[in-house]
Amino acid sequence: LIQSNQDLEKEITKRTIAEEELRKHQDYLENLVDERTREITTINRELKLEIDAHREAETLLKDSNSELNQIFNCAVDGMRVINKDHGILRVNETFLSITGLTEVEARQKRCYDIFNGPDCQTDSCMLHRVLNGEEYVEVEFEKELTDGSRIPVILTGTPYRDASGELVGVIENIRDISSIKEVEKTIREERDLFVEGYVVVFKWLNEDDWPVEYVSPNVSKILGYSAEDFMSKKIRYADLIAEQDRDR
Repeated sequence: LIQSNQDLEKEITKRTIAEEELRKHQDYLENLVDERTREITTINRELKLEIDAHREAETLLKDSNSELNQIFNCAVDGMRVINKDHGILRVNETFLSITGLTEVEARQKRCYDIFNGPDCQTDSCMLHRVLNGEEYVEVEFEKELTDGSRIPVILTGTPYRDASGELVGVIENIRDISSIKEVEKTIREERDLFVEGYVVVFKWLNEDDWPVEYVSPNVSKILGYSAEDFMSKKIRYADLIAEQDRDR
């Protein structure tokens, strides 16, 4: 009986020790789970913040691109973006209106196929000049459209760089100055008509004998005197006025 009791006590002791070890192990596992849970919670919180920031950045980028596209397409001048190989990457609505092309048609062509000019495919080409280091190029000449007609334009070019800042092409701005040239032509024709007409223009000084400061070139045809006669003060405006009329 005594031996049985001793064996039972030993068994109880072993079980107690085992239960204690098991409890410690359970506590360790629980602490480990809590620690891992806190870490995962922190990681999830940080990940959520990153995802929210990424989504906000995407929204801002979309809004920015939308705004830039609206500005690009609403520009009064034609615009196109050209890569190093003369390929057309983008065009705006005004450019399409000037050329009469669709966007698909425009992007399938090389830059020199549209608005061909005297400098195209030469060292003076705007693309070459920008790729060789010029930050701003402006030229005025007549551009030939795809239908063979020609229009006067002012063409400006600036570098086109990617997100890393590498120069990858040129941004061209094409301004149709046909209306300006028409106005200039009208003014020139009116001026020539006026200068060659039957009205002589004088600008004289309010001094003795009214010396002439300017006289239109047609004076020789109308009055028989050269403009130099008046400008050199050889003849004064007063010489043209009858003496009895000068006081008037």
